[in-house]
Amino acid sequence: MTDPAKNAKKERSDIGAAIFLAALTIALILPNYARDVFDGTFNTALSAAVPEGLGAHNLDGGAYWMLMTALILKIVAIFAAAGFIFSLARTMQQGKLFDPRSTRSLDGLAVCIFVWAIVRFGIEGMGNNWAANDLGIDWWVNHTGTPLAELAIPYIAVCVLILFSVAIKRGSALEEDVDGLV
Repeated sequence: MTDPAKNAKKERSDIGAAIFLAALTIALILPNYARDVFDGTFNTALSAAVPEGLGAHNLDGGAYWMLMTALILKIVAIFAAAGFIFSLARTMQQGKLFDPRSTRSLDGLAVCIFVWAIVRFGIEGMGNNWAANDLGIDWWVNHTGTPLAELAIPYIAVCVLILFSVAIKRGSALEEDVDGLV
């Protein structure tokens, strides 16, 4: 027989670990992204092809703004995802997993991951192509780009979050039915 107090303590520590990991992720990436935004540098697939680095100093016009837009949108998506994680964790700490707030948090988190992937592979990729053209990097024309296999992890994460959200919605409906019977 399992001890309910022990299970509750384990759940609290798991939720605390999730909050800690989300905060750690933000703490680790914030300095890198802040440096990129304020210095006008870009850490993309094309960056290694430019000896002095890919940045505002060697880009002008459209390529710069496309890469800067991608960088800012990725930052927004990551911070929004962290907000949804914190919201979900807070709801779970209150013991309200089967709550509409939980499904909104999961759906929002899935959207954030999807947006990040589109920005990372779409907008940033087009910015890389534009920058390569502006900088005269000829071999980039034959570059196959980012392998589609790199989309697997964001895709799987979005699918799992959507399925988990549906499971919570169904659990919420069952909980309402049970509460109505009691």
